[in-house]
Amino acid sequence: MSGPDLYQILGVSRFASTAAIKAAFREKAKTTHPDAGGDAEEFRLLTLAYHLLSDPDQRRTYNQTGVIPDVVRRSARTGSRRNRRTAEGEGRAAEITRLRVRQTIGNMLLEVLPCIKTPHYEDVVAILHQTASARLKEIDKDIVATKTLLDTLVVVANRIQAKEGENILRELTLERRADQLKILEELKDRENLYKKVREFLEGYTYYLQIETVLVSSDVWKS
Repeated sequence: MSGPDLYQILGVSRFASTAAIKAAFREKAKTTHPDAGGDAEEFRLLTLAYHLLSDPDQRRTYNQTGVIPDVVRRSARTGSRRNRRTAEGEGRAAEITRLRVRQTIGNMLLEVLPCIKTPHYEDVVAILHQTASARLKEIDKDIVATKTLLDTLVVVANRIQAKEGENILRELTLERRADQLKILEELKDRENLYKKVREFLEGYTYYLQIETVLVSSDVWKS
């Protein structure tokens, strides 16, 4: 058998199931992917092994001849680039979310701090957490109301009939439903944002100043 041993690259036996091959690829990709600090060539070979061994016909030919078809090599390279683009996209999305969480918490600080009269004795982190929770409750209410409105719009649209000509009123109803779907999507995005804000705040504590109370010994006379 010429070329690399694809089974050895994946760390599976020659009798491994397709599910085992897939699981092995996912596990090794966590550390070999270039975005995770891995080696690009190692990841390319790993992808090549996965693409060939997960295809029953290609795997059978490889077992018999040890030859890696060019089509599999090209597919592996394409898959590697696709995985890299996906990882880059996920990385950008995570960074945008992180920045949004930071911006939201910064805005919340400016909102709650003017209401705090004694910062030595009021738990600012707890107040921020409570503020985020209160906003989540408001968003949840809006989500429920919007879903109810969406259901109503569907019923109304299905019951509207034009006495003659084009059913413009139904079209208007469906247009408003499309607008509400966008609003629902925005509400769900805000809900996810404030959940992340709350998770972020759970990693912090606030040290309160404890006053020293001097009590006369006369009070505690036996």
